[in-house]
Amino acid sequence: MLLFTLEHHGRRLVERLSARAAGAPQPSAPRRVLRAIAIELLPLDEERAVEARIAAAFTLRAAADPELAQVFRRQYALLHTLVADQFGRAGVPDADADADARELLCLIEGLRTQRLLGEIDDGTIVAMVERVLDRLGPAHPVRPA
Repeated sequence: MLLFTLEHHGRRLVERLSARAAGAPQPSAPRRVLRAIAIELLPLDEERAVEARIAAAFTLRAAADPELAQVFRRQYALLHTLVADQFGRAGVPDADADADARELLCLIEGLRTQRLLGEIDDGTIVAMVERVLDRLGPAHPVRPA
């Protein structure tokens, strides 16, 4: 039952993020899509805060359960591909797009935790995402939206 819940939650999230990316006005600036993905993953409203708390609980459990950890790795791979593709659309070479995607996703994870703990507010989170999107891949900056 736990695995089913985790997989279901992960599928819903990836579907929502993919729909957000696909639903952006075309041609959509990759930076705009990356920002939308980041905002969708962050606990900036009650629905996302509940999801973030559930994800945090599953993450702790997965740290001690190889089967759950495998589900997390599969879901992360899907999310990573979605984000790296956007960096690629911005003209970032594959190796850099991979590293930039990993950096952005790690930032998002840290921001989620800090927000859940009440350490930072929503405005600070959004400002940090904006600054990082402005900085990522300095040799291949993401074009402004």
